[in-house]
Amino acid sequence: MGGGFVDDEGDNAPLLGGKKGPWQILDGVLNHCGFGKTQTKLFTLCALVNFIEAMVTALIPLLFPLLKKEWKVDNAQLALLGSAISVGMLIGAVLLGKSSDIIGRKPSMLICLLIILVFGFASAFAASMPVMAALQLMLGVGYGGNIVISTTYLCEFLPKNVRGIALTIVAFFFGVGGMVCVALGMYLIPLLGWRRMLMLTITPIIPALILLVTTPESPRYFLHSGQIKECVNCLLEISKYNKVDLTEELTPTVENMTTPNQNKKNVSQDTFAKQLSDPNILKTLIPLLLCWFFNAFGGNIFSWVPLYIAESTTLTGGGKDPMHNAYLAAFFMSLGDALGTLYISIAFAFNFGRRVLLMSLLLAAGIGTVVLGHITAVNAILIVLPVLKSTSQATAVLYTYTPEVFPTSFRVNGLAMCSTVHRFAPVVAPYLAAALMKYSFIHVTTVFGGLYACGAICSLFVSVETAGKDVVEEGSKGAADGGDEDAMLMVELCKYSAAGVPADTAGRRNFDIKSEEEAYAGAASI
Repeated sequence: MGGGFVDDEGDNAPLLGGKKGPWQILDGVLNHCGFGKTQTKLFTLCALVNFIEAMVTALIPLLFPLLKKEWKVDNAQLALLGSAISVGMLIGAVLLGKSSDIIGRKPSMLICLLIILVFGFASAFAASMPVMAALQLMLGVGYGGNIVISTTYLCEFLPKNVRGIALTIVAFFFGVGGMVCVALGMYLIPLLGWRRMLMLTITPIIPALILLVTTPESPRYFLHSGQIKECVNCLLEISKYNKVDLTEELTPTVENMTTPNQNKKNVSQDTFAKQLSDPNILKTLIPLLLCWFFNAFGGNIFSWVPLYIAESTTLTGGGKDPMHNAYLAAFFMSLGDALGTLYISIAFAFNFGRRVLLMSLLLAAGIGTVVLGHITAVNAILIVLPVLKSTSQATAVLYTYTPEVFPTSFRVNGLAMCSTVHRFAPVVAPYLAAALMKYSFIHVTTVFGGLYACGAICSLFVSVETAGKDVVEEGSKGAADGGDEDAMLMVELCKYSAAGVPADTAGRRNFDIKSEEEAYAGAASI
């Protein structure tokens, strides 16, 4: 599956007709260049973007008790603040995500960072809840577009052998950003106030802008948009910057990067509606959308934990200052984010299947969320939180898997659609949580835990495994085409159970792998 012709053990594996197409050459160059200086720079940029978003995401729940007291608002009005940034992220994912297919990944990401810089600083001067909500909505536009574009941007430069690990380690910085924000907030908010703390969380945007200016445009975007000369120059620049020599067979030229249909294809690209009517894309997209939705809806429970700890009169133990307990809760949740992405990185290092990992995390998060509501001691909650939050990192798997499973022509659109439902769920979730909080926290955790379980069920219908394979491209056999080796995870698990044949960690049966290896060996000997 995937567009690449290279393999970790054989870069010169022959293809049908003895010729390599443009996408195969592109994959070959990126895999041959490995994880070098170009990828390191992009990795640092995307890690910084995740770090910044995490700081703001972690700070907002900490501001709930403070804003509630300062502006004399209730939980329903606080829900407006949480919904505003989610609405903005939804808008940003759709509009700015689509713009990256038109004007390029780099210019679109620049727009996102500038939006975050302007409206992030402006939020620190908000005088009321409506003004704060409006500014947070615009801030969310930048974040929503940024996360979609940065993930795609980095994915399109990575060699297949480190793609899963690299994308997950980038997500690790989300947890680190949250921990840093909470640790600083515990001491700086009482000293400087929440406004200066909010400005501080936006400051890292400046080095991110400097890094972005020095990075190249995506060669996959160039090739997809028909800019062949620019794509060739970009690939040659990557190999030069990474100090890797290309063989004659791998050296891209305008001639070997152009097919007879290239110009025609890029003049009349498939419309978005036509792409959505493709049943092969739909069978992957629909269960993925549902996984994203239920995961985001269930994950909103964690935004209310600090407020619950700070205001609850039924909890026992903990420190004398409820706000201190709330800060500790936020810190331990950020620690759980970091630990969860670390676990996922290890799983990806051992080529563990994306689908099995996704299903396991959603199920574990659902069970853990229900259990959380029945804990009545503050100290016990603080102990459970990092463990529970580490199991809720299905988002890291989804952000890794989604860009891999769609071709360049639909990659940003697919990720933007998934990110849209991911942002739509938190628009509704705060109001549901606020309504359930009137009854008890157990009601909240039971409902939201059930939503996680719904996501686990939907993951069983995901049919394509991408672990250890090249990114899917047009004309390649795989996610968009429904390769013969792929079936729904539910079917794979049933066959494994019924036949008693051991399955590998990617969810495929050993006899399938053997037959694939034999077929490859046979093709190589022709």
